[in-house]
Amino acid sequence: MIKQLLLITLLTPISVALLTDQGSFFVRGILTCNGNAYSKMPIETFEKNYIFKDDLLTTTTTNDDGSFYIKYSGKDLVFFNPYIYVPNYCLAETYNGLKCTTGAMMIQIPREHISASLAPDSEFVVGEIDMANDVPFEAQGLGRIFGGFLVNTHYCMAA
Repeated sequence: MIKQLLLITLLTPISVALLTDQGSFFVRGILTCNGNAYSKMPIETFEKNYIFKDDLLTTTTTNDDGSFYIKYSGKDLVFFNPYIYVPNYCLAETYNGLKCTTGAMMIQIPREHISASLAPDSEFVVGEIDMANDVPFEAQGLGRIFGGFLVNTHYCMAA
């Protein structure tokens, strides 16, 4: 019995270490709205969890010219699957002092741009995206199976 407990005690950290995936990424791009800078708007990165709620990794805002830069490093169990999420306030109308989204942009960071270390050695460039046009929405997990209706894409903020 003591040997079994000792064996479990020794193997548990090794098992967790083998299942833990570390990673880092660097992402940049430019967002516009009808050709104008999509400035001071929120950008979030999440870690995709296929059963539970996705984990928020970072939150930032676009610069005055609509550009953004995100650098992150961390660890997760099994696979590290980060994605960029941007609520789309472009062309949104204001009601009762609130400006509500017209959807969202969601882009998965490709595996080839996720470094296996805590320092990114690759850069993912999303390029320039006009939020007034059809923006990419790459649903994952249950969102892909059910057409994304499980993902909240509508938010409101003070106008």
